[in-house]
Amino acid sequence: MAELAEAGARIYGLPDRDAKLIRQAALVHDLGRLGVSNAVWDRPGELTQAEFERVRLHPYLTERILASSPALAPLGAIAVQHHERMDGSGYPRAW
Repeated sequence: MAELAEAGARIYGLPDRDAKLIRQAALVHDLGRLGVSNAVWDRPGELTQAEFERVRLHPYLTERILASSPALAPLGAIAVQHHERMDGSGYPRAW
């Protein structure tokens, strides 16, 4: 997945440095899943509203975890966007 993200960045015409940063962010994009109980991830069937809201927070949690390190914070700023959509219907920010 990370290689695909990097390749897409290169096709889009981003500089090598930015394409590599996107690859690195792709490697850690779901780190925030650690902040959501396995009982939620493993639950069969539909999630409750509260459980779904917790799932929706996992990109934000990724950003917060990475923000604790000045060296990793730029990755968090990219990784937090992995569920956002161009039409604004994504999460966690729903631009």
